[in-house]
Amino acid sequence: MAMVFWGAWFPLSRLSVTESITPEDLAILRVGVPAALLLPVALRLGFKAGKAGWWGTAAMAGTIGIPFALVLGAGLLHAPAAHAAIFIPGTFPALTALLGILLLGERAGALRLAGVGLTAAGVGLTAVSALGDAPPGGLGGYALFHLGAWMWAIYTVTARKAEVSPLHAAAILSTVSTAAFLPLFLLFGESRLLEIPFASLAWQAFVHGILGGIVSIWLYSHAIGVLGAGRTGVFAGLVPGLGALFSALLLGESLAWPELAGLAVVTAGIVTVQAGR
Repeated sequence: MAMVFWGAWFPLSRLSVTESITPEDLAILRVGVPAALLLPVALRLGFKAGKAGWWGTAAMAGTIGIPFALVLGAGLLHAPAAHAAIFIPGTFPALTALLGILLLGERAGALRLAGVGLTAAGVGLTAVSALGDAPPGGLGGYALFHLGAWMWAIYTVTARKAEVSPLHAAAILSTVSTAAFLPLFLLFGESRLLEIPFASLAWQAFVHGILGGIVSIWLYSHAIGVLGAGRTGVFAGLVPGLGALFSALLLGESLAWPELAGLAVVTAGIVTVQAGR
């Protein structure tokens, strides 16, 4: 179920930033709503990121907090949601494996390295095809997607180092990120939250804040506890394909044959990386 939420979140986010709200609004809903709900957790367990210390807190809040939501929202203004689903969840497992090898001393292994290579090949195949027909600003959108993948990789490695519970990690990143960036949002951010109907605002808060910011993370963490990290990682390989499927159903986006081939190679790369853990 977590993979379904993640796959659907990309087209729903593109729909939001192109039709009703700004990337800044998306970010504050994606992180601010969980911050309000998880503040008691952070106050009870603390804001320090376990064994990763205060630097870990900064890394968590500065990646998958408001910065990632801003990067995604801005990228979706210029590039399709289906491509975001390939570039971000399709590549961050390989980037996480690389950072784990380099920073945490994890075992490289032939399978993990092969998975990294497959992922790079699949993303490259998709990028070459997509950039050939990219609209103005499209290159910037893909660059932002790549930055978002690195943010997820940095967060994942930091969370491993911190060794805190997933709910505690979500509480840390959402509360600290909101506290750090909310003043900037109020001073300099462009917002349409007060211009849209209340029903639409409530729906956006539910989709981006509750489902995207809390429920999907809890479900993913629960799956790891029940199935183990390896099997859950294999299911995570479904996210790029689900993202492309939901983008086609909700937005009418389509992938060219080279992009479909790239999607297949990326999915194989994710499964191979996880199999080599």
